[in-house]
Amino acid sequence: MAGAHWTEQLFLEHADIFLRIHEDHIERAEGQAREVMGILARGNATPPREILDAPCGIGRHAVYLAKSGYRVTGIDFAPAFLERGRRLAAELGASPEFVLGDLREVERMFRGREGTFSAILNLWTSLGYWGEAVDRDILRQFHRLAAPGGLLIVDTVNRDFLVKNFQKYGYEEWGDLVHIEERMFDPGSPDISSQWAFYTRKDRDLIHRATIPIRHRLYGPHELKRVAESAGWRTLGLFGNLAMEELTADRSRIVLAARKEG
Repeated sequence: MAGAHWTEQLFLEHADIFLRIHEDHIERAEGQAREVMGILARGNATPPREILDAPCGIGRHAVYLAKSGYRVTGIDFAPAFLERGRRLAAELGASPEFVLGDLREVERMFRGREGTFSAILNLWTSLGYWGEAVDRDILRQFHRLAAPGGLLIVDTVNRDFLVKNFQKYGYEEWGDLVHIEERMFDPGSPDISSQWAFYTRKDRDLIHRATIPIRHRLYGPHELKRVAESAGWRTLGLFGNLAMEELTADRSRIVLAARKEG
């Protein structure tokens, strides 16, 4: 997959690597889903309303929302993630719908279902992959898929936090999987560039698995609000996490809640 976009390298070519990271986050998924339901309840989107989780990854939020009575559809372009999502749903006795498709063509994937979703979720920093213009188009497609009065919830990294707390190098472990990151960040640019290197630990050695160059458009709160509103959404609130706590530059996350008028 030479010359492929970094998303294809990370989520398709090396899906087995990123699956390990998804697995590490499953234990937090039920609590996060409850927090999402708190936002949905504040916006009067209660079960059994229809929810679109885009992208859904391995469906770790979708399965708990489905167990709570929502009719949930998840879309992702990584077959390995959806396969794991279906197994996870079976393990937990949930029945969300999983659809294979590209986020950039989400409206086409759900042709005939425009105006039907009471809420659309975009969680775990799933914007910024292809730049601001593409993000705006994705949010416009979400707007057309949303029902009148439907909600949008976006959860992403807070650029203001990163500027304030920038570290050139990062290190994480998931069992024997090791991730070493070198970041290059210009505060005058909206993007961050980095090299993500993955290794398998074997005794005292690290065996190289993959190195993937990442370029990601990050948003400060006012920028995320601007892009969402330019796509037709009306902002309801900006929060520091899914529990709707206060947003400050010391919060690593931004959660935007918005509504489709009508």
